Amino acid sequence: MLKKILNIGVDLSYDESLKRKIRISNLIAIISLLTIASFIPLTIYLKLILSAYLLTFFTIASILNFVLHTNKKHLLAFYIYTACGFIYFIFATLTFGLESNLHFFLLVLCMITVVIFDNKLTIKLFITLAIVSFFALKWFMEGKRGYINLPPETKEIEVIVGDVVFLLLFIISSVFFIFFKNENLSYQKEVIQQKEIIEEKNKDITASIT
Repeated sequence: MLKKILNIGVDLSYDESLKRKIRISNLIAIISLLTIASFIPLTIYLKLILSAYLLTFFTIASILNFVLHTNKKHLLAFYIYTACGFIYFIFATLTFGLESNLHFFLLVLCMITVVIFDNKLTIKLFITLAIVSFFALKWFMEGKRGYINLPPETKEIEVIVGDVVFLLLFIISSVFFIFFKNENLSYQKEVIQQKEIIEEKNKDITASIT
């Protein structure tokens, strides 16, 4: 089932590089949807309307990623989903404050940008945006609380959520790199197999000529 979802929008005629990028994009969307689902109960329990809007926004962006890939609009999917990621984490940090640790996901977006895009200008722009956004948020939100003013009794929950976000950051980064490594290994094995087949055919041709 997971493999089928990861391959949404993948065409056998595509080169391996594009196939890998589509699968990575789909993997990020899957992880995002699972993460969003885990925060829904807390959002409902604390009646966080602004949080509900943000979660809905990123849910739509994640689903749109699959829709665009299905319709073969892959580059558009990469741009829109990456942009939505920046919008979400910037506004989420402003909403929940630096204690949420959500601004650290801008570093993950840097890594994703390098892997997904080929255009050097696009990569530089997104990385610059990530760096500027990260330090701007850190400077602007230093010593301030987020737009959502939670009651004092929920302070412990805020700390726990901040730690959970850090845990998710490590898990998502690890999953991303493991998946990327496996994709590269799979591609390398396929190249080696094709090389062996070509060499075998060349031997047969040489033998027949001889």
